[in-house]
Amino acid sequence: MSEEILNQIGGVHEDAKKGAASNTEIIKRSVGKFSTERIKPLFAYKRLAINTMLLWAIWASIGMAYPLFNAFVVQYLRAVDPTAPPIPDSILYRNYAIQSIVGCSGSAVAAYTVRVKYVGRRGTMGISLLMTGVFLFLFTVSTDASLQLGFSCMVTLFQQTAYGVLYSYSPETFPTPNRSTGTGISSGLNRLAGLCAPLVAIYAGSATAASAKMPIYISGALFLVCAVCTACLPIETMGKETD
Repeated sequence: MSEEILNQIGGVHEDAKKGAASNTEIIKRSVGKFSTERIKPLFAYKRLAINTMLLWAIWASIGMAYPLFNAFVVQYLRAVDPTAPPIPDSILYRNYAIQSIVGCSGSAVAAYTVRVKYVGRRGTMGISLLMTGVFLFLFTVSTDASLQLGFSCMVTLFQQTAYGVLYSYSPETFPTPNRSTGTGISSGLNRLAGLCAPLVAIYAGSATAASAKMPIYISGALFLVCAVCTACLPIETMGKETD
């Protein structure tokens, strides 16, 4: 294939470069495509609007709560006992393996309980989020390594149970034509809140043992708030067809 033929298909490079849009024009073009038409159906009626707002609040709260514990737990352990020798790699990886195995069973628990009468999606999420918050507070009660491992395993178990249901419940509640918009905004709020977690941890915690607990306390409190929000969700999707 000759250069002339390629130029006819794709255009001359110099001409294309001259006609290329600036960064400002590209941003304006992208913003101009944004429309609220796909968001409005998520608030089509009062019951759906309340459910949507509560779901987004849950996604955002969990997005901040999850890294506040999992990313700063090492900082807390060092502040509680700064003279303690470093944990051997074998023990560290053993603990990670135990937590992962326990966490994986959360999906199996969720798969069963979401079908239980009077429990369903909302009950499973609410109980899991409540127990996550409770065990986060219990994690700071003792410095015993065995108890901390046990509490962290319970936190992982209930976190994964709640996440498993949340990922399936959210798209079930949104109208089918706007399902991707609703879940996309949920995921975006989750990530944005997660980016704010280090800022909260920096201003809330410090090198002292008492203040190092603050990120974990905030994480536990956020999970408890999520449990309350879940109890207020007006839509239960168990045994119902989605719109």
